[in-house]
Amino acid sequence: MSSPRRWATPCTPGVSDLEAQTTLVHNLRELAGPAQEADVMLLVENINTVDMPGYFVSTAERAAEIVNAVDRPNVRLQLDQYHVGMMGGDARDMLRRYGDLVEHTQIADVPGRHEPGTGQQPIHEFLAELDARGYAGSVGLEYRPSAATDAALAWLPRDRRG
Repeated sequence: MSSPRRWATPCTPGVSDLEAQTTLVHNLRELAGPAQEADVMLLVENINTVDMPGYFVSTAERAAEIVNAVDRPNVRLQLDQYHVGMMGGDARDMLRRYGDLVEHTQIADVPGRHEPGTGQQPIHEFLAELDARGYAGSVGLEYRPSAATDAALAWLPRDRRG
């Protein structure tokens, strides 16, 4: 499935997380049918509150809770390893817990949001966990290169660059 991206915005001040989640679940349920007819997958992404203050789906746990509550086959989890790390979590653990919900993943090292190997995240182990699970989805390289393209991709073998 391929479709344009649409971004969520932080909650309106004064709206509780529970109210926001209830509204989001309702809206995703309403959209899931028409989206499926159009062959569109709806993804719920965890985004940390450092980079996006006020965004209430700040953890993979909450994103998975929303996906499970919507309970539609075309509403899935976009597991962002960088945002998990920024919130102090371990993306490998999130993958073990919620891997059956994951449709897309994104990676970047923490801190700095640069390529793997520039920070503290076990990104190679996360990618190995994806392989071990038989993950067939895509992996977005959502980092800010700290060097020119060739150097910033040195961590990734050429035959895996797609």
